[in-house]
Amino acid sequence: MLVTPQMYLIVLPMVFLAAAVDAIAGGGGLITLPAYTLAGLNYDFASGNNKFSSTFGTLTATVRYWRSGKLQAKPALIAAALALPGSWLGTRAAMALGNRVMHIFMVCVIPVVGALVLLRGKGPERSRPFARRDIYICAAIGLVIGFYDGFFGPATGTFLILLFTTYLGMDMVSASATAKPVNLFSNIASLATRIVAGNVLFALAIPAMCCSIAGGWLGAKLALRKCAGFIRKMLLGVLTIMTVKLAMDLLPSQNLVTGTVLLTTFPVTGTVLLTTFLVNKTVPVTRCKGTVHPLGDAWRAGRHEREAGRGLVAKQKPCH
Repeated sequence: MLVTPQMYLIVLPMVFLAAAVDAIAGGGGLITLPAYTLAGLNYDFASGNNKFSSTFGTLTATVRYWRSGKLQAKPALIAAALALPGSWLGTRAAMALGNRVMHIFMVCVIPVVGALVLLRGKGPERSRPFARRDIYICAAIGLVIGFYDGFFGPATGTFLILLFTTYLGMDMVSASATAKPVNLFSNIASLATRIVAGNVLFALAIPAMCCSIAGGWLGAKLALRKCAGFIRKMLLGVLTIMTVKLAMDLLPSQNLVTGTVLLTTFPVTGTVLLTTFLVNKTVPVTRCKGTVHPLGDAWRAGRHEREAGRGLVAKQKPCH
C-alpha cells in the first residue's frame, strides 16, 4: 500500500493528540485506531500501524515505572506470561473475521469503551499484600485482557488498572506501573503477528512513533498543570466526530445486518457520549465528610474538606 501525503496529514496530528490524551486520561488508542481508518487504511493495516507506535510508547513507560520502584514484578510477570498467547489468539481472531466485521465492531464499541475510560473511578490508597490466590487472578487477567488487546486494543491499560485495583487491591500508581509490562507483552505478540502478515506500513508507522513520543511529553507537562479536565472533553469531542464519520462510511452498504447494526449504534452512541458528558459536567459532589459521589470530582471534595479544616468554610454536618 502506498503512503500518501494525506495519510500523514490525518494520522500524525491525531497520534500526537492521542499520546497527549493517553498520558493524562488514558485511552489514546480510542483516537489512533479510527484515525488510521479515516486515513484510508483497512482495519488490518490500521491495527498493525497502531500497535507499532503503541508498543514503543509502552516500552518507554515500562522502563520509567521500573526505575520508580512502583512496579510489582510478580503479578506483572504472571499476567504478562498469559497475555502473550491471549494477544496472539485475539489478533488471529480479528484477522479471521475480516476488515468489514472489525470496522463495524469498532464503530459500535469505541463509544462504550470511551465512556468507561472517562467515568473510571479511583482505586485504594494503599496496596494490599500479594496472596497465593492472586496468582490465578493475575493469570486470568493476563489471558482475557491479552485477547482483548490483540482483538481490538484501545483502553487496554485502563482495563488492566481497573482489574488490578479491584481484584488485587493495588493502589492506582502501583496498578498503572504493573499494567505497563503486561500491556507491553500483549503489544509485542500482536505486533509480531501483524508484521508477519505484512500489516505494518513502516513509512507511516515510524513518523507516527515519533509523534507519539512528542505527544506523550506534552501530555505529561499538561498533567502537571492540571489540564486533565480539558483533555477529557477534547477526547469526548474527537470520539464523537470520528465515530459518526466511521459510521457514515458504512451507510452505502445494502447489507441488512450492517444496516441493522448502524440503526442500533447511532442512538446508543449518542446516548453514551451525551450521558458521559453530562455526568462529567453536572454530577454534584457530596459535601459530607469522608463521602464523595463515585462519579463526582474528588479533587473538589478534597479541597472543600481541607478548607473546612483550616476554618475557611463552615464544616458540614455528617450525613444521616
